[in-house]
Amino acid sequence: MMKNKTYLLVLLITLFFFNAKSQETGFYLDGLDESSNRLQGKIRGDIFYLTPTSNQNFFLQRDWQQSKIVLTDGDVYENLKTRYNVYRDELVVYNDKIRSLYTVNKDIVSQFYFKEFSERDEAKEHKFVKLLFTGTFAGDRFFEELYSGNRSLLGFHNIREVKVSPYVDRLGTKRDIEYRLKVAYYIYSEKHGFVRLYKRKRSFYKALPDHKKEIRKIFRKNNISLLDESALIQAFKLIDEEGLLN
Repeated sequence: MMKNKTYLLVLLITLFFFNAKSQETGFYLDGLDESSNRLQGKIRGDIFYLTPTSNQNFFLQRDWQQSKIVLTDGDVYENLKTRYNVYRDELVVYNDKIRSLYTVNKDIVSQFYFKEFSERDEAKEHKFVKLLFTGTFAGDRFFEELYSGNRSLLGFHNIREVKVSPYVDRLGTKRDIEYRLKVAYYIYSEKHGFVRLYKRKRSFYKALPDHKKEIRKIFRKNNISLLDESALIQAFKLIDEEGLLN
């Protein structure tokens, strides 16, 4: 009888401390499987396991950024810690409540935003939109909206595995593969769909053949050299302002 009472007392004390600890950390066991809700409301996803390789090579941002997610039904969630997993075209969120990472179910996301800060603490907002891509490997993809007007200039980020001579990475691991970030650019509108665009003048002429003469004049007048993404955006904006993207 005495043993039973002692056992019950120990059990009650254990449950008391476990319950107190759970309330303190926000960690709850009920219903937390790999397809559970990870935040309040409708944001759903699967647990994401961060490895040294993925942390170093697969993300667009090096650190977790304060972000905003807009769902397909219009609901908005702000001040979320996220990183964009370029390698798998997925948005990964860190949940403070359960100290866990999870990938957001792409089906429910319409767009997301995050801010990038320069060394001078200047903020640049990045906007990503989900669109149904109809080209090779068709399906829903996240595109960065670099410019929005009569048509949009979009960038699709992707990471390629490249075979290289063996080397030792920053983690001290010997490897023979490098992960290189590339961006594929597209002109887009619902009416015209996706048109591939490269950082070359000829690409603009090919994409917009009816306005080849006017585009040449814009390049010449503004002394545009398509050396980087900023120049590509500038050229696209000037062409749109001339009404050539209608």
